[in-house]
Amino acid sequence: MNLPDTNIIPPVFPPELEQLVFILAAEQDRSTGAILLRVAHRVRTWIEPHLYHTVDTCDVDVYAAFLRAAAENPGFLRLGVREMMVSNLHFEDPTTIPTLYSAIALCDGLERLTMAESLTRPALLPVLAGLPIRRLVITLSELISSDMKPSEAAQCLRHVTHMEFFGGIFGRRAVTDGDSDSETTLESELLVAMPALTHLACTFPPDDVDAWLAKLPRLRVFLIAAVSSPRDPLPKTQYRDQRIVVTYWQRWDEGASYAEGYWERAERFLDKKRRGEVPETDFRAVYDGPELPPLKDGGDEDV
Repeated sequence: MNLPDTNIIPPVFPPELEQLVFILAAEQDRSTGAILLRVAHRVRTWIEPHLYHTVDTCDVDVYAAFLRAAAENPGFLRLGVREMMVSNLHFEDPTTIPTLYSAIALCDGLERLTMAESLTRPALLPVLAGLPIRRLVITLSELISSDMKPSEAAQCLRHVTHMEFFGGIFGRRAVTDGDSDSETTLESELLVAMPALTHLACTFPPDDVDAWLAKLPRLRVFLIAAVSSPRDPLPKTQYRDQRIVVTYWQRWDEGASYAEGYWERAERFLDKKRRGEVPETDFRAVYDGPELPPLKDGGDEDV
């Protein structure tokens, strides 16, 4: 029996309503959207431009659709992609990383990028140089090579205003041999040289964070993501620099996400400090959202 061609079956709903239904379904769940691309040609035409606004490669269908668009319809990526979370490519051979980088390079409007450490290479830096990246979460020690000048690397990230770096960068690779300052490294000097950087987050700050921050007069917020739950107590470390905020993180892409997260919480905290509602000796931005639900039996969280 010959099955009918779904591309010529007349729609059950008015075309405008059917289009809206498919677009909403694709925007609410990217994985579903990637599957809906196969329904019919008209459906693919409707939803594909909307599918790539946010690309999360942890879903195999989304990643496959992203690479397919790069090969067949690069215009969709140039016009559509604004945010990417690149993770969990365990289903891909590492030798395909150049293909991934080439696809990212097509995303002319990409402004927010979170990149897994295992997928970060120095070859990514020139790709980022050609994109309007403003918020970046990345492993700096994997992004820049030992023979690169920090000032040159900083120009590749000239649009970045908000950054979180994974891991520790202080006391690793000195800028010059015999450097007596263990906190002056290639990565730290890159941060100092970045021309647009105003917000910086990390989990492992330098030992003398106040002294190091004196090198970054343009920085407005230095965020220490100390714990990973709003229920966990924040350390009561004392600092001098009033730009420092100690808070928690909940999502690995929080520093570059469109969703509200620790940047907004830090700004609210600093606003309260400026108004005198928080003492200058307090650097802890605690949870300030709706009441948290009770813990489940056994202490598991559901937040």
